[in-house]
Amino acid sequence: MLNVQKKLMKGLLFMRDKAGVYAIKISDTKTGTWRLTRPIISEKCIACGICSKYCPGQYIEIKDIATIDYDYCKGCGICEVLCPVHAISMIEEAE
Repeated sequence: MLNVQKKLMKGLLFMRDKAGVYAIKISDTKTGTWRLTRPIISEKCIACGICSKYCPGQYIEIKDIATIDYDYCKGCGICEVLCPVHAISMIEEAE
């Protein structure tokens, strides 16, 4: 499933300039236990902000490095696909 998800997200790369940012954070809707994968940010992060800009729910905040609000992150993987330095990787959520 993760490979299919990556292919879909790579397809979105061609649309990012056309669609722009349109998501709004809905702070009272937590992910719960249904998320299958979660993004992990490595020390390679350069805090460029691309992942934050294209996060559908705006759950990534840029400080010294990107930080993710795991209470609300849906595990979509867009951040992993868009990261120019490959600092984000998706791992399977623990059961």
